[in-house]
Amino acid sequence: MVLVLFQSIGGFKGDLLGVVVDKVVYVMPVSVSVIVSVWEVPPPSDSLDLNRMQLRADSINRYLYSLYRGFIDEGGYVVGIVDGDGYVEGLNFVFGLATPTLRVATVYVSRLWTTDIRLYVERLAKEVAHELGHLLGLSHCPDKRCVMSFSNTLNDVDRKRLWFCPSCRAKLVERWKHNSD
Repeated sequence: MVLVLFQSIGGFKGDLLGVVVDKVVYVMPVSVSVIVSVWEVPPPSDSLDLNRMQLRADSINRYLYSLYRGFIDEGGYVVGIVDGDGYVEGLNFVFGLATPTLRVATVYVSRLWTTDIRLYVERLAKEVAHELGHLLGLSHCPDKRCVMSFSNTLNDVDRKRLWFCPSCRAKLVERWKHNSD
């Protein structure tokens, strides 16, 4: 079983987090047990790039690792939902960032926002499933409809489905089966 802790960072609404998590768990081809943190944490002050007015995604991932190292060392994974706009060096922005070596991923909500709440939740769930897929060993998929396809624009996010294609699904099941032996 995959144990995942979800953490709200910087004011993301907890009521939406539960809806997003339910959608992600439903589409995962491996058994997932979830903990949703009731505490909201602010982003670390060193993660804000004042010149860009964006958050450094790698810094927030390291921060989450430092907060939950014991949980991670026991085999858990952490996914942060960040109320902000994230980036990594070399890119203008990221929708999310997985750091498999730390067993931590984050999803940045600012660019996914729309007044259509159904679409907003769907976008969030896709990006959370995508980053969780990376944490569990998947790479980007060439099938543009697969949740593991790379998204560079909102159109890319909206085009893909909240499902793992048969190839990614099989890889995930096989990798998890191998890791749990």
